[in-house]
Order: sequence, then C-alpha cells, then structure tokens
Amino acid sequence: MESFQAGQVWSFEGREDDPNPCVIILEKESFRDTTAVHIQITGVKIQTSDG
Repeated sequence: MESFQAGQVWSFEGREDDPNPCVIILEKESFRDTTAVHIQITGVKIQTSDG
C-alpha cells in the first residue's frame, strides 16, 4: 500500500468502448489493522439496472 499516494492518477487498459480509463487515489487511511484506499474511477461507462 505504500506505493499508493493521494493525488496519483493510474491509467489501465480498458474495453474498446472505454479507451482511457483511470483510477484516481483520493485518500489513504488506517482502518483496523490495515489500510483503506479511497479511489475514483473515470473514463468507464457503467450501465445501471434501469438502462
């Protein structure tokens, strides 16, 4: 978890319909005996149950 820092933007290979997806590291915090990493995902289309 040490490699993750708030403000980092990580890109990854997406689907054909999602050519530029990214994960943004928002925050790291201690949680019980581990570390929680809060993220935001951008550039990905997600279909909901109502279309």
